[in-house]
Amino acid sequence: LATADFTTVDRKAPIVEIRNPTPASFVNGNAATYAFAVDADSAIDRVELRVDAGPWMVAGVRSLAERLYGVQFPTLSDGPHLLEARAFDTFGNQASAAPVAFTVASASPEIIVRGVLDGEFYNAAVLPMVEINDAALASSTVSLNNFDFVSGDSVAADGEYVLNVFAVNEAGNS
Repeated sequence: LATADFTTVDRKAPIVEIRNPTPASFVNGNAATYAFAVDADSAIDRVELRVDAGPWMVAGVRSLAERLYGVQFPTLSDGPHLLEARAFDTFGNQASAAPVAFTVASASPEIIVRGVLDGEFYNAAVLPMVEINDAALASSTVSLNNFDFVSGDSVAADGEYVLNVFAVNEAGNS
């Protein structure tokens, strides 16, 4: 019987994809960042992530079963950012993920109420005006005594009123 020693060589790069944040998403300044990485022929040696062409940071394993690797970056400033990821296998092959553009929005929506003041009494009709400002507003509700209210509608009947305004942006800030 003849025997021979041989070594297999992996010449294929790993597969790497950014999973969070998603493209064109809005996130808080301390959002989790992670990438998926797998190699069919060898093990993943390391995954690295960076934001805005900054230094590459080695990602830790977030979920071995799901093959997710993540980095918790310092709080990012509000505005647009670009996340990049790359993976290396144990044979030195490297692959880069498609970069993901996302926007950090750490502020809550601005709510401005005009035409009425909290705790005031009025002897004439009032016109409460509500303005909600946020570049990434996801949803808002305005109610008067728990009924939908349209900003600028006249309130003329005698009584006690409670005006509630709620707004949340795409990053989850309210």
